[in-house]
Amino acid sequence: MKRLFALLVIGALAASPASAIVCQGLVGKITMEPNGDTYVGWGTSYTRICNPGQSVNVNRGPTYGGGTTITPAGCAALVSLFMTARATGKQVAVHVDQSSCVFVDNYNNPYPYYFDFLP
Repeated sequence: MKRLFALLVIGALAASPASAIVCQGLVGKITMEPNGDTYVGWGTSYTRICNPGQSVNVNRGPTYGGGTTITPAGCAALVSLFMTARATGKQVAVHVDQSSCVFVDNYNNPYPYYFDFLP
């Protein structure tokens, strides 16, 4: 159910292509910048996921349709899922349309096309 919810939040309901990889780890630091940009760390990866005060345009990569918008409501839902995972010591699997789990401010890498909150 959490996986489906995360899929709906970011608007990507496609199956994983062969070129996609999974970056997995415990949900660690969750930070919100003064402008509202919210960053989440999982394992060795760390990236901006959204902004609860405004819609954010992101790029999911060519396989998953390129650009999409993360709305404030979608952001609130994602932040809640990440906070719950962190509080309960759960891992998240982050599915990305790229060949590396190295994220640099979410600008040089596609936005994850879905987050899988593991039991």
